[in-house]
Amino acid sequence: MPLNRADIDSPEVIKDFRFRLIKFDETARQAIAGITGDIYRVSAWLSHDQAKYWQMELRKREEEFQLAKLAFKNAKDPMSAYRKDSAVDERKEMRLCEMRRDDAERKLKAVKRWCMMIDRESQEMVGPVNVFAGSLDANTPKAIAKLDMLITKLEEYLRLAAPDVPSSGV
Repeated sequence: MPLNRADIDSPEVIKDFRFRLIKFDETARQAIAGITGDIYRVSAWLSHDQAKYWQMELRKREEEFQLAKLAFKNAKDPMSAYRKDSAVDERKEMRLCEMRRDDAERKLKAVKRWCMMIDRESQEMVGPVNVFAGSLDANTPKAIAKLDMLITKLEEYLRLAAPDVPSSGV
């Protein structure tokens, strides 16, 4: 048998392939939507939610540090009404507030770094996904139309090739 011939005696094989192609297209499009949705959600979470959270935290912790610093200064100032014999507790509180403020600064810088990184990485990832989506947009409708035409022609061929069944005249 020549290699360029197909031995198809029923259009059902092509109809089944057409059905599976449509299902593949739907599944692929859902995956593409999921990928782009996940990227958007993570990017929005980082750039909006986390950035705002750590900016507010930094402001709050800076205020706490300044208050603790003032309390320490007042506790050791001989002219202050808040003077104490020992400002050890105030010094500990000030150091703790300073560490918490520094931690918030590091977290905010990390969020900004991750925002830039996720933007760059997502662009690299979305590029091929968009190419694949474009390929689906361009090729799937054409393939389905060709399969429909093939099914129609095969059905016509099978109708013409079917032997006429004589009617029995009893």
